[in-house]
Amino acid sequence: MKFVIWSSLWTTWDYCASVVWSRYQIELDQWVLTIAINKPNSQTKFLFDKAQLMLPTIQDELDEGSVIDLVNHTKLEESIPNRSNYQIENIVDCHPIQLTTTYNIDMRTAQVWSTCTLISEIFIDKVFIPEIGYLILLLAWIVVDTQNFTSEHSTERDVEAFEWIKELANIEFFDEFIEELLEKNN
Repeated sequence: MKFVIWSSLWTTWDYCASVVWSRYQIELDQWVLTIAINKPNSQTKFLFDKAQLMLPTIQDELDEGSVIDLVNHTKLEESIPNRSNYQIENIVDCHPIQLTTTYNIDMRTAQVWSTCTLISEIFIDKVFIPEIGYLILLLAWIVVDTQNFTSEHSTERDVEAFEWIKELANIEFFDEFIEELLEKNN
């Protein structure tokens, strides 16, 4: 069994990233459990309710030697204490990662503003289209991460990923959903 985790240092968006990444790993016939180290806030509950998805399991520790994937873990030492106790298999992050190991890790990083962009690009490359609930999480995450594309750090790749997901999701009342989501983010 492999675990997809994130730390107590981050927010709703890390819940989204980890759950969507886990769904992809299941597509690859991996046995995966998405776990959270912290309890979800009201924004997270709102978003998962809209997406009609279950929240991850809450678990504060893993067995030594567990295989893990890290999604959106900017500061590895802070986010994963005792990380040498685990085998990291994949890292997906929109921040540069400095990491030395004695084994290979599949790492996907790039200078984009949202890790959602990288996950979406992986889906495009692998011709994988997740169910609507996961598309909602991806859309929501990229909109908030880029501050609805008003952030000076948003990239063309972020916009392209958003447009791809939006077309696939075809959400009725999309603008109202985004407006409500941005209100919850403030």
